[in-house]
Amino acid sequence: MLLFCWVMLKRLRLAWPEFERSVRMESTWSAENMVYNGMPMRIENFECQCQVEEVLDFYRERWARLKHGYVENDLGRFQQISRGTQRFFFSVQVREHDLDASASVGRLSTMKLPQRESDLPMLGVDVPRFDDSEVITDIHDAVPGKRIRTVTMANSRSLAENRTFTKGVTVKRRVETYAGANQHGPGQSGAVLSA
Repeated sequence: MLLFCWVMLKRLRLAWPEFERSVRMESTWSAENMVYNGMPMRIENFECQCQVEEVLDFYRERWARLKHGYVENDLGRFQQISRGTQRFFFSVQVREHDLDASASVGRLSTMKLPQRESDLPMLGVDVPRFDDSEVITDIHDAVPGKRIRTVTMANSRSLAENRTFTKGVTVKRRVETYAGANQHGPGQSGAVLSA
């Protein structure tokens, strides 16, 4: 009996909560089982036959009553409303539909939060890079058998140096290099590696 209770508790801890949505939302999975910077995550794309403010109001009303409340951010084209619990972070990004101003489109994402700081992995492990490279994102699909991984890095090396380095160490990998001003300052370059 004790073993049964332990197994059921373990399954409950691993389960994803249902993301509450308006009845007028139609959603499809974009990423049902991915890992973003070491944290399991799910993303659904949605369309809603309602305007952006109605979507935001739907979540404002429900999340205002809860213990942790919510936060809103303007992301340019998207508006975002998010809330965290002890175990999960929920986020809604919504914008006006390109073809219908009375409708909206967006994303619903749920991320499992680490329970301890020691649960956070080192990013970019096993990815060849210059010593001064900073790993910005490390994303992979968590579906067994799939080997898709994208690692984004920035460093102080030139675009030519990054291209030469990545060509030398990446066999059977698609590599895109970029250069120019980015969030880490002007003139930095780096590589996005997809395996």
